Amino acid sequence: MRFVKVTLIICCFVLACYNQRSYGANTTAKATVVVVDENGTSIEGAKAGFAFEKNKTVGVGVNVELVEGFTDGNGRYSATNGNDNNLLTYGVEKEGYYYTTGKIIFTNISLQGWEPWNPELNVVLRKIENPVPMYAKNIGQFNKLEIPELDKEVGFDLISSDWVAPYGTGKYSDFIFIFTTVRLIAE
Repeated sequence: MRFVKVTLIICCFVLACYNQRSYGANTTAKATVVVVDENGTSIEGAKAGFAFEKNKTVGVGVNVELVEGFTDGNGRYSATNGNDNNLLTYGVEKEGYYYTTGKIIFTNISLQGWEPWNPELNVVLRKIENPVPMYAKNIGQFNKLEIPELDKEVGFDLISSDWVAPYGTGKYSDFIFIFTTVRLIAE
């Protein structure tokens, strides 16, 4: 009888572990970002956040729980939370630097939680220097543009969305195009 009880307990434990591995139920993840600049100097006061995923109890999908904080004097911020899936995304921002994101995919579940437990995720924040403005245009308007000349360099200005003079109102050649024709010879 004692052997049956021990076997039953072991089977229940194995099934519980299998259930956690299959569905991510009651799992915990911990990770640490280590934030430095391009010279390797620690950045204090950077806002860091982790997006922990919780499976919906009804329906399909996940709810995301964001855990945020600021890096310490060593550029470190750690977070621990329940995470039902093996994916953990993170982001770091600080004024004067570009926003940086990343992700880690956990490989296994142990009794402690997702493995590797508390990985150090190195994040390099790059300073914003000489930013270049970016422009978005509706590409439908480019259908109206006619090719101004063949076999000759023609500049195109992205800000004015037009060819550079003498073919249009553009002032700066962001792109240089050379349009050529191909003759097909039928045999």
